[in-house]
Amino acid sequence: MALMKILRPLDVTAAAGGVAASVAPAEELAAATTGGSEKPLTRPEGGYIVAMAGLLVVGAIIGIVIDKKSNVYNPPDGVSIFAVLFIVAQTLERLLEPIASLYGTTKADPAKKPDGPSGVSLPSGRVSKSQAVKARDQALALCLASSDAANAEKGAKAAAWSQELVDQIRRNTATIWALASFLGMIAAGWFGLLLLHAVNAPRTPRWLDIIITGIAIGGGSKPLHDLIQNIQASKEQKQNPSEATT
Repeated sequence: MALMKILRPLDVTAAAGGVAASVAPAEELAAATTGGSEKPLTRPEGGYIVAMAGLLVVGAIIGIVIDKKSNVYNPPDGVSIFAVLFIVAQTLERLLEPIASLYGTTKADPAKKPDGPSGVSLPSGRVSKSQAVKARDQALALCLASSDAANAEKGAKAAAWSQELVDQIRRNTATIWALASFLGMIAAGWFGLLLLHAVNAPRTPRWLDIIITGIAIGGGSKPLHDLIQNIQASKEQKQNPSEATT
C-alpha cells in the first residue's frame, strides 16, 4: 500500500472556528514512506515455510500409508472424478475459512515500533491481521485529520509501519494451502481419489498420484474448475467433426 499517494498537503478546517490550517507538508512526511519494520519480506517468514514443508511431508506419508493400494474411486456414470475433487476442494475451503483469520500473524519488534500518535495504540508481540489493520486505519485517519504537523507525521509513520505488518501477514497466510493439501492427500489415500489414474496417465505410481491429487485439491476449487473446463473443451473439440475441405 503506497501511503504517500494519499498523504499530501492538506487544508483542514478547524471544527470550532472554521480557520484553515496548513497541515503536514509533503517534505515533512517524506520520512514516513516506510514504517521501518523491515517488513514485508519477499516470502513468508521462516516458521511458516517450515510448517508448510512439514505439512506437505506428513500429509504425503499419511496418505500413502492409509492407501488401500487396490482401492480406486470410480465415479458412477454421468459423474466425473473432477466433480468429486471439486467438491472436496470446496469443502476444505469452507472449513479453512474461519481458520485463515487465526492462522496468519507476524511479530512486531518493539525496537522497530515507531512512536504512535496520541490516540493510537500500536500492537506488540504476535500481531494478527485484524490488529494491524485496525492500527493502520486509526493512524491514517488521525494523520489526515490532525491539525498538528508533528502528530500527523507520527500518524503517517505508524500507518506505514502497520501496513508493512499487514503485507507480511498476507504472505504468511498464503501458506495455508499447505494445510489444505495435507488434508487433500489424506482424502486421496483414504478414498482412492487418483487424479492421474483418472486421466490415464501412463506409468504413474500410486504414491505420486496421491501427492499430486492432494496438492491439486489444496490449490483450491478455482484451479480445478479451470482444469475441468479446459479438459471439457478439448474433449468437445475432438468430438466435433473436422471441417470439410473442397
